[in-house]
Amino acid sequence: MRALIALLPLALFACSGGSSSGDDTDSDGVSADPNANLPKPSPPADYSGGTCPKIKAGTMSGFESNGTARKFQVALPPEPQGAGLIFFWHGNGDTGTNFAAYLNASKIAKKYNLIVFTPEKGAGGIGLDWGVPPSNEKADLTFFDDMLSCADQQYNIDRRRVYTLGFSAGALFSSFLTLNRADHLAGAVIFSGGSDGGVSGVGGGVNDYVTPAWDIPVLMTEGGPNDQVIINFHDMTENMSTKLRADGSTVIVCHHTQGHTPPSGFDAYVWPFLDAEVFGQAKSPYADGQDPSGEIPDMCVWD
Repeated sequence: MRALIALLPLALFACSGGSSSGDDTDSDGVSADPNANLPKPSPPADYSGGTCPKIKAGTMSGFESNGTARKFQVALPPEPQGAGLIFFWHGNGDTGTNFAAYLNASKIAKKYNLIVFTPEKGAGGIGLDWGVPPSNEKADLTFFDDMLSCADQQYNIDRRRVYTLGFSAGALFSSFLTLNRADHLAGAVIFSGGSDGGVSGVGGGVNDYVTPAWDIPVLMTEGGPNDQVIINFHDMTENMSTKLRADGSTVIVCHHTQGHTPPSGFDAYVWPFLDAEVFGQAKSPYADGQDPSGEIPDMCVWD
């Protein structure tokens, strides 16, 4: 795996650029941004639709991507220029509107200075709303690339603060992005997702693991042996977390017993986890069993 290179003293990396604000220069006019010299994420790909449409808060309809009109929900912070960006991917049979409301996207946008995109489902195949292997993932992967590209063009986003979060089928797609777009992502939250699984009546090959381009901090949750809906999310979570750790990523897995659902009380620790992560840090603030938030529950483990 390509390793991140420490370019600043470790003490400098302890500072998170999550939702801080203020003057970025010191008294001598020198940049005081602790992340200024970190390795940079890859630039977004060119928008497949030509010229990006204007993105406003609310429902973004008719967004051309890979030759198809797509839709997503948008929540903006008070000052979106230079803000971070997070993607919320809904579960099978759900909608972006409902999932954005469930996660309180408007509140998250304001509190953490994040632009929030909650896409509406595509045509994933194998009984899923999102395209993950062995179905054709191109349409939804291009959709992600296009939304990222247009957000960057319009809002000059902080590319070091791009995140993905999903549940169920959306978590499988978030897992796919974690493995295949880690060069754009500062962190990920996976509610019942994973890799190296199978679909009942279809077969295996669902989200076969590939080593991410960069080490990526990931918080995963699974609901125990009953976390199954045509797919065994319990096993897939274990598969992906084990391989990510072996490849050098910081991974926290929260084992709840509530079945196929996000765990109750996740707000207390999920958002602080993402807020602490900045692309290119030599070490995640949550590495080696550390919990700077003090909110990670006992059901969560690092190994």
